[in-house]
Amino acid sequence: MKSNRPKEVVDLEPDDSHKGVRLKRKISLMHACGIIIGTVIGSGIFISPKGVVLHSGSYGAAILVWVFGGIVNTCAAFIFLELALITPEAGGIYAYCRSAFGPWASFMVFWADFVRGPLGACVLARVSAIYVMEMINFECATPNIIVTLLALWFLISVHLFNAYSVSLAAGVNTAFTFIKTGALVLIIALGLREIGLGNSKNLESNVFFSGSSTNPAEYALAIYSGFFAYGGHENLGILVEEIKNPLRNLPRAVMISMTVVTIVYVLTNLAYFTVMTPTELLSSPAVALSFAKGTVPMLVPVISLAVACSTFGSNTASILTKSRVTFRVAREKEFPAIFNMINMHYITPMPAVIVQCIMVLFFVWLTDIGQLITYTSLVSRLNYLLAFVAFFWLRYKKPHLYRPIRMNIVLAAFTTLILLGLTGLAVYGDPIPALGGIGVFFSGIPFYFFWRFIRNRDLGRFSQALDNITIFLQLFLQVVPEEIIEKEVK
Repeated sequence: MKSNRPKEVVDLEPDDSHKGVRLKRKISLMHACGIIIGTVIGSGIFISPKGVVLHSGSYGAAILVWVFGGIVNTCAAFIFLELALITPEAGGIYAYCRSAFGPWASFMVFWADFVRGPLGACVLARVSAIYVMEMINFECATPNIIVTLLALWFLISVHLFNAYSVSLAAGVNTAFTFIKTGALVLIIALGLREIGLGNSKNLESNVFFSGSSTNPAEYALAIYSGFFAYGGHENLGILVEEIKNPLRNLPRAVMISMTVVTIVYVLTNLAYFTVMTPTELLSSPAVALSFAKGTVPMLVPVISLAVACSTFGSNTASILTKSRVTFRVAREKEFPAIFNMINMHYITPMPAVIVQCIMVLFFVWLTDIGQLITYTSLVSRLNYLLAFVAFFWLRYKKPHLYRPIRMNIVLAAFTTLILLGLTGLAVYGDPIPALGGIGVFFSGIPFYFFWRFIRNRDLGRFSQALDNITIFLQLFLQVVPEEIIEKEVK
């Protein structure tokens, strides 16, 4: 029986007779699980516990929030999985929205992420800086200016890695993923040791749920804080063409990986709770470090260094990904042409990396990590909602499109409604950063239409000035259009 899949859909069952250069299916189920787990587990588990406990009101409610976040994000991951398998282009949410709604909606997604990416990088860099300074000077409070300057140095370093070498950036991320995993295993082991020693007062039933919030808006904010730690599973689309037997292994990888992540997050939080009271946890500038001080003080430098390396490595991977989205948008002629150019010597999208670096030079001075997480989480959820709307729209407009993996429509609707409700409650509960995020999301519309107006018109001196700036940057950065690089390689 012939399949009704269109020619443009990614080929999931490639014929070995194909000639030429193409991606090889070398990623096994185990490797796919490792990639997803390594992407999802970043800095969130080291900083989000404070926000979850603050808004949920008790340790017991906080654990339920972490479990609920894992379930909802698992459903979301399967929605993204279906979209990835029916959308042949790279680009993640940008590509899904472009396929469903056209260029204007996808540009809004890009624009929001274009601003959110540097803010997220600043969060990661500040976490790295806080843990390094706590390791060096854990008996005294570190001035904010010192943390900011160290975070700035980290940000410049990771951008240099990405501008200089893709292999170097990927290597740094891979090495630090092992360190990150080791740190979490160590924290969980120390927590189990404390329970074995009888230090479980904070986990007793009469204390565990004491003080739980009854305000739905507070739980929305708690879930948002937890969602920051679950981000990353939406990048599954990049694996479709490289996974062995994707029809079998992709859904298994999602299920296994998200289950492992949820269990690790719950156990890590339980480990934190064995040592710290809610008051102590909320007053701690570095939760994992305070935990180490309360268990085995001699391990404080080890935990601190591991957390700093974890967030540094996650930042390297994040910048690598975000710069490629900017590169893709410029390729579609929806952004200045300079951002679709590659350095001739290092073969990296240097302009796309540099523009992110310039943005973090301004954002790094924002010191309230909690507010930054609220903002970045909201923008991410808005992007999720647009992707979910694209999911339903494509189901309606193209019902006969070949879908090798179909997400249950009831679970998809449940996930979408939950996310929509959380977004509304988060805006109601903390309107300032939420409305700021929505404002930035829609602020891309004027730029989109402005760029569409000027890109193909001769506006005299203005157009000449833009061309001169592009030529100057090409010469200064030694970059050329992607097509020239491809011809030279051929």
